[in-house]
Amino acid sequence: YTVKAKSIAKETPGAVLADREYTAQADRLLQQRLRILTGVAAVASLVFYVVRHLVGVFGGTWGPHLVFDAWAVAHAICVAVLWVLYLALRRRPFPHVFLRAVDVFVFYLGAGTCMVSYVNEYEYGPETSIGLLAVFTVARAVVIPSRAITTLHVSLPNPLGILAIDLS
Repeated sequence: YTVKAKSIAKETPGAVLADREYTAQADRLLQQRLRILTGVAAVASLVFYVVRHLVGVFGGTWGPHLVFDAWAVAHAICVAVLWVLYLALRRRPFPHVFLRAVDVFVFYLGAGTCMVSYVNEYEYGPETSIGLLAVFTVARAVVIPSRAITTLHVSLPNPLGILAIDLS
């Protein structure tokens, strides 16, 4: 509370209850949106993972390198963690701090997977990871209720990571 909010709460006892109800409602919305984002990201990641392997099978380039390279391992971990988080967020309500931590963790998990993919694509082929990273950043900004400055702070390492990969 700010000092002004505390003085208002003393004058009107119902204001504290209304504030708690508002906070609980905002947390439910955040949890619902995180569940949506993790679910959509999990499905999209799984589709990209399967398509990559199908292209390898039908293109005649499939082999152990597609299963055990850094991108495939990072992608498989990302898909598994997203599904676990999606299922966990369907259960009971979580505290606000935990939900914000999940928000940042999911974003960095997706961004990290895109960065590993970008390193792989930088050497071998078309660079689609930057586009996916941009879509993921915009999706986070649209779906997750937060201030614009929070989205800026969370997504700021992305261009720095791309620059580091380009300069290496």
